[in-house]
Amino acid sequence: MLTISPVNFKSGNQNIFNQQNHTAIPINYDEDSLDLAMIQNDMKKKQSSQEKMNKLLAYSSVGIAVGLVGSLILNLVGFFKGGAALDRMSKSVQNIKFKDVSNEKTFEELFLSDEMKKVVEDLKTTIERAEWIKKKGGEGGSGIMLYGEPGGGKNAYVYALTKYLQELFPDSKLVMMDVLKFKGMFNGQTENNIIGFVENVVKEAKENPNKKFVVFLDEFDSIARKDTSSNSSMTESFQNAFKTKLLDLTSVENIQVIAATNKASKDMPLNQLLDDAILNRFPTKINVPLPTKEQMKQAFVGHYSKLPSELVDKSLTDVKNKDLDEICEYITKTNHHASFRDYNYILEKARIISESKGRKEGSPITIADLKKATKQHAENENWDKTINITYPQKQPQKETLWQRIKSKF
Repeated sequence: MLTISPVNFKSGNQNIFNQQNHTAIPINYDEDSLDLAMIQNDMKKKQSSQEKMNKLLAYSSVGIAVGLVGSLILNLVGFFKGGAALDRMSKSVQNIKFKDVSNEKTFEELFLSDEMKKVVEDLKTTIERAEWIKKKGGEGGSGIMLYGEPGGGKNAYVYALTKYLQELFPDSKLVMMDVLKFKGMFNGQTENNIIGFVENVVKEAKENPNKKFVVFLDEFDSIARKDTSSNSSMTESFQNAFKTKLLDLTSVENIQVIAATNKASKDMPLNQLLDDAILNRFPTKINVPLPTKEQMKQAFVGHYSKLPSELVDKSLTDVKNKDLDEICEYITKTNHHASFRDYNYILEKARIISESKGRKEGSPITIADLKKATKQHAENENWDKTINITYPQKQPQKETLWQRIKSKF
């Protein structure tokens, strides 16, 4: 068997190694013919590579063309007809979903401040006398705007108002309008979603004139800002469509539109935050403040009074209890911006503490548990100096001389 050792192309000869007798056999070759063969071989390889590249580019071009055509078709479908996919998406958003408020609190159960009680009474009067107000040139059926810091209880007010309307108009409904879900991926879909939803609500209300329909628009600033450039969740066309349909909603007598925003403040009042044309549809504007100390105290007492007496220390059901007063005063400090969300957290934490290790099963919730829960929440929220949760121990009285003498007889 013969093998060729590595070739040095600068020389004109080379050896063939004979593996049988281990000798090298010298050979001669023509240098020009070898160079020509190598060039031809190299050209064949380049030609083969070029053909493969051309095929790859052809396949890629076809793929890109198919993708562009598909994208164009989808956009045309979305722009002109919406297509089957668009239709399914729009219908899913347009469907009306009613909120069950049977387990929600009434106005009387919300522990309103005196100021808010007056606001609620005025609101009730406006609703009850809507027909007379309209006859006198007013807008009795127009929208209500709730604003204030988060956690003040705006949703609770909407639920309570719905329950109040259900007393006046049995089987009244609350429609939760999640405005951000109207944003569509196709051109024109957003506007179609708004139009379809509002038309469904208006149709339902007109078919049931003896019922009241409360339409609640939460996070209202997300679609009604005055400066649309700072709000990526909606466009000018979206807002224009919404203005038109909002007019339809507020024009139906048995529809009560309520909007809520957490963004309004002293630095950003409503008339600077929201679009003027939209804001004008809400003549009744109610600032829902954070709970006061008295409201917080009444909320704690109201909650614990409903629990079985053996599971709650009596001090937690006494509105005059000094420790409870101290807790509520601390929670509602101005710089804490405490809300009913904080209240709910502290309630749950106190319950967990009462069932912690080392405590008997079913141990009652105590004022010490509530203080400890408040302290833990204060640390989580970076509130100022936390309240003292220790209690002074009763010092044993010193035995008098007469008592010592008497004990010996």
